[in-house]
Amino acid sequence: MMPDFEKDGETIQGYSGKNSDDPSDHMWSLYLAKAENFDKALVESWKGDMDGILIFAGLFSASVTAFIIESYKKLSPDSGDMTVTLLTQISSQLVAISNGTNLNVSSPPAAHLLFHPTSSVIAVNILWFLSLTLALLCALSATLVEQWARNYLQLIERLPAPNKRARIRAYMYEGVKMFRMTAVVEAIPTLLHVSLFFFIIGLVVFLFPINLRVALTLLIVLTAVVILYATVTFLPMRHKNCPYQTPLSSTCWTIMQHFKLLWYHNYDEDFPFPSGKTVIRGSMAEGRTLVAMAPSPKRSQRDEAALDWTLESATDYSELEQFLVAVPAFYRPSQVNEDGLLVALGFHRSVPMLQECILQADVQSPTWRRHAMACMTALHAVVPKLPTIHRNRLSVSFASALEDLRNDSDITIASQAICTKATLASNILFRIAESIPSESKVFDNDAADEQLLLKISEQLPVDELATSLTVRPHKPIEISKPPADVTSNALRILKSDDVIEAADRYLKCCKAYNCPEIGKFFPMNPQFCDIDYYWFFIPERVVRSLDWINRRVICEAEFSVQYLRNPNQDPDGRSTDRAVWGMSWMLRGLRMKRMRKEFFNCGRFMVINTLLTELMQCQHDTRGHSAFILETLHQLIDPSPPDIPRWSPAVSSHRSKLSVNDADQDTQANFIRLIKAAVSPVHGIRPFTVPVVELLIRILSEVEHPTSIASAIDAIDGKQWLLDSKFPLEETVERLRAKLTPQSFGPSM
Repeated sequence: MMPDFEKDGETIQGYSGKNSDDPSDHMWSLYLAKAENFDKALVESWKGDMDGILIFAGLFSASVTAFIIESYKKLSPDSGDMTVTLLTQISSQLVAISNGTNLNVSSPPAAHLLFHPTSSVIAVNILWFLSLTLALLCALSATLVEQWARNYLQLIERLPAPNKRARIRAYMYEGVKMFRMTAVVEAIPTLLHVSLFFFIIGLVVFLFPINLRVALTLLIVLTAVVILYATVTFLPMRHKNCPYQTPLSSTCWTIMQHFKLLWYHNYDEDFPFPSGKTVIRGSMAEGRTLVAMAPSPKRSQRDEAALDWTLESATDYSELEQFLVAVPAFYRPSQVNEDGLLVALGFHRSVPMLQECILQADVQSPTWRRHAMACMTALHAVVPKLPTIHRNRLSVSFASALEDLRNDSDITIASQAICTKATLASNILFRIAESIPSESKVFDNDAADEQLLLKISEQLPVDELATSLTVRPHKPIEISKPPADVTSNALRILKSDDVIEAADRYLKCCKAYNCPEIGKFFPMNPQFCDIDYYWFFIPERVVRSLDWINRRVICEAEFSVQYLRNPNQDPDGRSTDRAVWGMSWMLRGLRMKRMRKEFFNCGRFMVINTLLTELMQCQHDTRGHSAFILETLHQLIDPSPPDIPRWSPAVSSHRSKLSVNDADQDTQANFIRLIKAAVSPVHGIRPFTVPVVELLIRILSEVEHPTSIASAIDAIDGKQWLLDSKFPLEETVERLRAKLTPQSFGPSM
């Protein structure tokens, strides 16, 4: 027995109404939700196209019919022409009778035997009748397509059960694809275009026998239209995002795809030039989707323009808040194409929002406080990714707005304002370091600074640590303490060698850079850390960064000593520059006593015991480094170097000059041998300059150990080079010999 089913309230054989609640209905409902949206969009597009075709085909058919009414008459004999022929014959007969001549009268031939339509008339009628036929065929096809579309939707929607509707929809859509209904619908406009071209060509042929000038004018216009039509047809093949196309574009796309003439460029990550080509597969719509999603520099530009347009389209703060709320999720760490997007994330829009929030602070408006949180959260998420913050995006009012929110009574808002302010300041500091070129290229790869600093900044738990670093001492804010694992992880990162090295490079690059933007976010300590060529600002309550710098100075000095003991390993001279720069930094830091005691002592003995003699032995043959040696000796023995102002905090009563007597006996012996070589020039080796030798002997005259004194006297006594240089040799030797007397050493001797 056949099952029954219902139709319009009636029971029809073929379906049973039992078991209407199928457990799979939920799954089929999901399918139907997607399918219904697809079908409605498809049918609406068909209906819109067919409505336009019906209107155009009706008007066009009426126009063509008017021309055909005039042209088809020329296919048959004209009765007026036959009348003229008969009248002419009668007139000839009357003339003959009046003249008295004989005239042979013969009956005229049949009209249809004399009439032959011209080829142009035949061509015009063929073209215009074809045009009218195709136009009417398009109108009929459009009517049928609309009927087919309605039947398609009605057949799917007639069944209430989701599983039945889903299956009938899948069945009917299979038929749509099998019989290529989409291709049929797309072919209808093609017929209409062909009909239009037939009519225009026939019009040109029609005008040629009548008036040549008019026909040529129309021919030129027709040629231009054909060229334009062909251009529009093939333009999507060259530019995939071109909105112009004709019904023939899909056919041309398929033909070019068969010969593999459609492709797009591949781009590797972080590389602006194409690395290869990929052949496009599928239809024109699928090809455009593929090209639009392919990674490329232009895609990033399009993304940026789209998001910037979205931001600019926000007419009020409520719409802007919706945009800002989506920003943190958009900038998740796994994003590959996040760089370069939202570069102008509305600093100009954030300022009035924050200021409005402050003005509403007394009212405690939940709306404005929500706006403030959305704005600061978005800034906090985006700023670390921005390649730069343009100066016109920052203002004193913007910093003041953040500062007022930082002191808000709401702990959540205050903490977020502190984190946002710290993040903005960090971004500015990092970008300053990147924008300032270093005078001394002491590292082989300066480009690693940015990557390393950004990597470190992403690893640090800024949310938990920024508050404790920047909160004002006189107005503490109650916040929850970060978990132990967060603190431990942060300390591990901060103590790593990479952080120390990155901080060192960054501070080195901030040479004499007075950035007004920093002052808007961090109050500056007037006690600058002066290292002559390299000045940098220290934010309040972040003094422990000095330990990073000092530790890095010690590491740099150790590297310099290792290099100076093996100078032949530096063919290009880069390590020499690094060693000279590192030791100069070490000496200046020691002179200013800006480091803690353990760092100061470490550096003091490193310079005295190792640096001086090794530096002299390796660099005395280069005049350029001779000037550095002279400066180094000044740093060692001059209590008030001329390059440090008297008013500088670095000049204090705690400073003491470094003495050669701090060195061990082996170092003192090496130093004396160096002086002996300096005052005994060898042919082929450039000698030290006289000022350098003078300072060397001045240091030598300060030795106190008897063995060193005796060696010093032996090294310089009677040296002709010193006498020729008018050096006070005798006075120096006498002063050294006086130290060897028993009275000079006291009772212990």
